[in-house]
Amino acid sequence: MKLLKNFILLSLISVLSFPVFSQISISPQGSYLKLFGGSDVSNFGFGLKAEYSVNNKTFAGLGFNYYLPYKEDGTTQAYALSNQMIPSSINVDMEYSVSFMMITLSAKRYFFSDGSSTVGFYGMAEMGLILAPVKSTVVEEYPESLYEVSAYEEGSETLQNFLINAGLGLEGYIGFGNVFIESKLCLPANEVNGKQVEITIPASLCTNVGIRFSFGNSGYGSSRGRYRGKKSYGW
Repeated sequence: MKLLKNFILLSLISVLSFPVFSQISISPQGSYLKLFGGSDVSNFGFGLKAEYSVNNKTFAGLGFNYYLPYKEDGTTQAYALSNQMIPSSINVDMEYSVSFMMITLSAKRYFFSDGSSTVGFYGMAEMGLILAPVKSTVVEEYPESLYEVSAYEEGSETLQNFLINAGLGLEGYIGFGNVFIESKLCLPANEVNGKQVEITIPASLCTNVGIRFSFGNSGYGSSRGRYRGKKSYGW
C-alpha cells in the first residue's frame, strides 16, 4: 500500500513539473461513490473537472465532486433528568445523514492513443481531500422536560481525510466533446508530513461519467484536425 502511494505521488510530481500548454478542457460529470470497510454508505453526486494539456498524451487538472446525502434511520437513548424517574432511559428514533465533498489534483496519461483520438484509454493518479459533513437528528417526539438526548448523539461534525487515488478511464469523441467513464480507487492517507493521522473515512470506489469539452490549441495538432483540413477543433 505504501509503495502504491509513493508511486502515485512521484507520478503527480513528474507530470506537474512539465511546462503548461494552452489547451484547456472542462468536464462536467455525474459520479457514484461507494465506501468500503463494511459500510453500506453509497452516494450519487456531480462535479466539475478542469484540465490542461502537458502534451498530447498527458493532462493535469483540478476537480471537485459533491455527493448527495446518504440517510439512515437508527435509535439512541434519551436519559432521565431526574434520578427518581422510571424508566431511567427511553429509546428515541434518529436519522443519520452524511454527504461528501472531494477535491482532487490529478494527472492523466493516455495509452495507445492521445487526447485527440476518436477513442482513448487512460490511467490517472490523484491526490486530494475528502470532507464528510455528518448530521444526527432526533425525528421522534419525546418528553423533553423529563428526558434528554446527549449532545454527543445529536448534532453535526465534519470528518476529513487526505486521499491518494488511482484509476482507469475510457472516452470517445461524439462530435462536440468526449464522453468518458472512469473508475478509481480512493485510499485514505494514514501519514501526513511524516506523522500518523487517524483515518475517519474508509477507502472507497469512485466512478465518474461525463463529457470533456476542449478549448484552445495545444500546438501539437490533432489527427481529427488534420483529417478535416481547414476546420480545427483545437485539440
